[in-house]
Amino acid sequence: MGTLRPSSNLDTCGHSGTDLVLSLHHYGVLLSPSFRMAGRMSIHALLNDPTPSTPTLVDIAPLIRRLYIQLDVHGTLLAPPRLERELHEYIASLGPGATYWARRASAPSFVPPSPPAPLPIPDPPPAPVHPPISSTHHNPLALQQPTQIYHNVKTSSRTTLHKLYLYESPNVFIDYPETHPNGIGYLLRQDLDNWGGAQVIMGNCAYSLNAPKGQTQMGDSITHALFQVNGRPIPCVEAHKTCQGSKICPSSDLERMQEGHCHATPELLAQRLANDRDERLEIASPSAEVFSRTLNYLLALQRVGCRAVDDSEDPSSEDADPTRAFLRDYKTFLQRGYQDQIPRCQGDIRFIEEHDGAHYVQCEHFHNSDNRNHFRHRVDESLHAEYLEAVLEGDLEQAQQIEQAVESLGYGPNVECTTVTNVSSQRLNCPFAHRNEDGILCQPVMKKLDCKVTVRVVEPYPEYRHAFPYALLIVRGIHRHPIPLPQKTPPIIRREIHEILEGMGTNIADMTVRGFLRHPTVL
Repeated sequence: MGTLRPSSNLDTCGHSGTDLVLSLHHYGVLLSPSFRMAGRMSIHALLNDPTPSTPTLVDIAPLIRRLYIQLDVHGTLLAPPRLERELHEYIASLGPGATYWARRASAPSFVPPSPPAPLPIPDPPPAPVHPPISSTHHNPLALQQPTQIYHNVKTSSRTTLHKLYLYESPNVFIDYPETHPNGIGYLLRQDLDNWGGAQVIMGNCAYSLNAPKGQTQMGDSITHALFQVNGRPIPCVEAHKTCQGSKICPSSDLERMQEGHCHATPELLAQRLANDRDERLEIASPSAEVFSRTLNYLLALQRVGCRAVDDSEDPSSEDADPTRAFLRDYKTFLQRGYQDQIPRCQGDIRFIEEHDGAHYVQCEHFHNSDNRNHFRHRVDESLHAEYLEAVLEGDLEQAQQIEQAVESLGYGPNVECTTVTNVSSQRLNCPFAHRNEDGILCQPVMKKLDCKVTVRVVEPYPEYRHAFPYALLIVRGIHRHPIPLPQKTPPIIRREIHEILEGMGTNIADMTVRGFLRHPTVL
């Protein structure tokens, strides 16, 4: 944004006029061809004479244009620190001829003025020449660092962004945008040949975004204080969506889950995963594995039941027992409305002990001699037989005693659950077993935690993108739900993989995993 700063990792002693990084942004060099050079040193003299003589007035517009072309080609320009100081003083002394971006280049914070008075929409300015943008980089993730950060950016008479991040590298993706009650802005440079815009920017977010939502209607336009060319506003379009929050298990700590967060970093996500892993390792034991397998076995019996054809005329199958009625409705819910074309047995699953001491789990309609088509399974040592018997036979007191005993060891249905999923996830139930309000063991329905964080994307009309190739992402509010885990492959990594596959040419037809890893393109 017109800032000229020395590189912090270069030695400046004894070097020529190409020893320090001089970072010029595109709109910082759109200066008026007429400059007031009174009392200012000639840039040409500074570049060639270490002890210049009396300052003279010269027209540096041609030189600035040449520097602008070199900046587009190389990305950085090198100059001694003295030139940097002189340019800072020169820019500070510029009058109304300087552009909007250049006037605030040396300011410590980005504080744009109030929106100008409405002006007639100008004709599209001529498109500046931009070098082709390559999507192949040695270290793509290094491009994720912002070029500059501004604080307290005033975008209207009543709106001030808490921070504004400027990204000059194209194809930057923001998966966990920072947020604030006053709003956080991301000014993202876009690839002119592959303009992503609001759809791609919002699609890259790890948060689930949906209604309330909206966008500028076809043919309409808005103006924004940050979208200006030569000090005049340009027409823009806007799209906005709302964070949908997360889904949590009802058996979790609701107060802790609703703790607000404004910034999710890779370190926080890694710490969360590490904590979950440590908790699993702390309770890992043969007894915990047996009990977990028993719970999953019980849940499978509830979900599937006996799959035999229903040929029973036993009136007990129509019993009005509330627990049995709940389990029937619960089974239908787990099947998401799917119904077998062939009626299946609705008999209860019982725990049976034979005369030889063997334990079996079987349908109540099973009989060794008359009806062997119904479900029957022998219980071995891999399952907790005592707990199976208590649950299947309805001995709630005995089952709860066992659950309380294993709770002290850190596992079981009474332990606080930490399951969190995105709203976009198709999971309806918690994958673990818990007791509901009626004391019935089941997989409870996930509870949704709503969120009011809004996400807006402003971008210029297509005919103005050459003059202002940026899109503005604004995130406002506080997330009142846990940080969601990433569920999408980052676009940069996807692009790298696609380029590798395209580089293999005809070899991809019979490619195997081993062949892919050993292919010269990958190596």
